[in-house]
Amino acid sequence: MQAPVMTSEITPPSALRHRPIAWETEDIRFVTPRASRAPGKREAHTTGGPASVKKLTKPSERVQPRTHNFHWSLIAGLTMLGMLLLFWLAQQAIAWGTITYDDMRYGRPRTVQTDAFVGHESGTTPSHFITLNDHGRVEIIEMPGGDASHARIFLGPQIWGAQADLVPIHISFVPSASGSKLQDMDISFQNNHVRYHNEKGTFVL
Repeated sequence: MQAPVMTSEITPPSALRHRPIAWETEDIRFVTPRASRAPGKREAHTTGGPASVKKLTKPSERVQPRTHNFHWSLIAGLTMLGMLLLFWLAQQAIAWGTITYDDMRYGRPRTVQTDAFVGHESGTTPSHFITLNDHGRVEIIEMPGGDASHARIFLGPQIWGAQADLVPIHISFVPSASGSKLQDMDISFQNNHVRYHNEKGTFVL
């Protein structure tokens, strides 16, 4: 006796017809929510990230450059300091220029030479005079005209102060105070004058 064949009423999936799902047959529309702002105002377009991450900065909220306000006393002090520095530099420049000029004109040691007829001559040749600043000491050398072998040295005053050895000594001759035809010798330096009187064939203070 043949065994009964068991049949299943379940239809295999491959035999089922495709039935469209509801969302496959309907058109889906995405509605963009309207902005809450009033019409006519739009947000500025930004790049670099979503609006939820990057916030716009209003013009009034921009970071202003930091300014430094100095007190007037500081500005006045710096101005005075600058003026003092310029004044000191000007003094140094004038001093350097004066010394350089004297170096070219009078040399070192400072030496000034001149010729003059003072009544000590034995001929028609004028006497020769040399004024010398010897380490701040004034020295005058006279070589009588026509007889230089009888030269005389006159010691003058000592010059004191800074750079005393760089002071030039000037010499000039003026008519004698005694009323004679002789010439007195005048030595000048730093607005100082020393008169040597011409007496008995020589000069005396």
